[in-house]
Amino acid sequence: RRVMREAENTDAKGAVMFIDLDDFKHINDGLGHQYGDVLLQQIAAGLQGVPGLRGNCYRMGGDEFLVIIRPEQFQDMERIIKNVVNMFNKPWYLMGTEYYCTMSMGIATFPDNSDDVHDIIKMADVAMYESKKSGKNCYNYYDADKKTNTAKQLDIENNMRQAVASQIQEFVVFYQPVVDTVTKRCVSCEALVRWNDDRKGFINTQTFIQIFEKNGFILKLDLYIFECVLKDIKKRIRAKQEVIPVSINLSRRHFENENFFDEYEKKIQQYNIPGKYLEFEITESIVLRNQHNLNETIDKIHSLGCKVSIDDFGSGFSNLSRLNRTNYDILKMDRNLLFGKNGFDDYSKNILKMVVSLNKSLGKKVVCEGVEHKEESDYLRSIGCDLIQGYYYAKPLPKNEFFKLVLAYEKKKD
Repeated sequence: RRVMREAENTDAKGAVMFIDLDDFKHINDGLGHQYGDVLLQQIAAGLQGVPGLRGNCYRMGGDEFLVIIRPEQFQDMERIIKNVVNMFNKPWYLMGTEYYCTMSMGIATFPDNSDDVHDIIKMADVAMYESKKSGKNCYNYYDADKKTNTAKQLDIENNMRQAVASQIQEFVVFYQPVVDTVTKRCVSCEALVRWNDDRKGFINTQTFIQIFEKNGFILKLDLYIFECVLKDIKKRIRAKQEVIPVSINLSRRHFENENFFDEYEKKIQQYNIPGKYLEFEITESIVLRNQHNLNETIDKIHSLGCKVSIDDFGSGFSNLSRLNRTNYDILKMDRNLLFGKNGFDDYSKNILKMVVSLNKSLGKKVVCEGVEHKEESDYLRSIGCDLIQGYYYAKPLPKNEFFKLVLAYEKKKD
């Protein structure tokens, strides 16, 4: 605040740099937290050593750093940024070995972007996330014209706090069918969260999920949605209606706590739900980043009779060797695998065929997500893909609409 007031009083400018280390968890997981701490100390020392930054660097917690460029250094900001970038392009030495740890950085200037200390930090943080989305290992200036601007983020966070105060009942479960490629019948479904804000109506899912992941609210929300699913299953069991398996998404934030699944186990026991009706979806990125405790969690899930699927396969760095070391039941192929450089072409088809064939040989079920056209559905059936999910069959539906759909399938059986 003092620096910003000084800039305002002297009609000068300054900047805030928000730095987040890329994939820092790999260091902790691979070498141990003691070496991660050493790396953080080296990075802090390196930042302090950049001319113009001594005394203006702060660790925000975890693997995040905040750097203030004071008005007297503002004219040298480009040089400072270049020095910081170059620092992360060089290896760090841990255990006598070279390790590379890159960073994503966001930059906001004051008073141009804001004259409020809280807002300016949020803006730099938002710009940092733009760097993450751009592929990491880069930096971005805050751009107020982008959809992920701070005003919108602050508004969502404020609404989130009010939603929490109302016992998060503004969040509702939608279900999307998973359809058998041969019978064309709904054999399971995925539970998806929607936010029906009292003031704004339904809020775009991607917009709020990213924010909730960052601030940790996703942990409470996921457990709330899970309990809603258990209640729906219990209601159908008591009514002696057909029950199909429901898949529930697990956030990457859960895996920061090795014992997180204990809460889910208690809920399953509380509602006395047979494990065969539950599937847990783990994204491909979780598989890549959490191998050390992933299989232990999967074993616990299997011990309850539940299944595990790997979600979004093909959306990132698809790693077949990691799949071989993960005890999953179902592979969910991302829509990205449907489309190559030239759309749904021969290259895409061959990739799909290879992934399906490999998983079938391992005894795994395969689901293809994001199916929107008959041509895609027909081809996936021809190569032996077991299940399909996407708008071609149905979009995510509110509970009542979805169960009407399921009842329609029941009538077809008769």
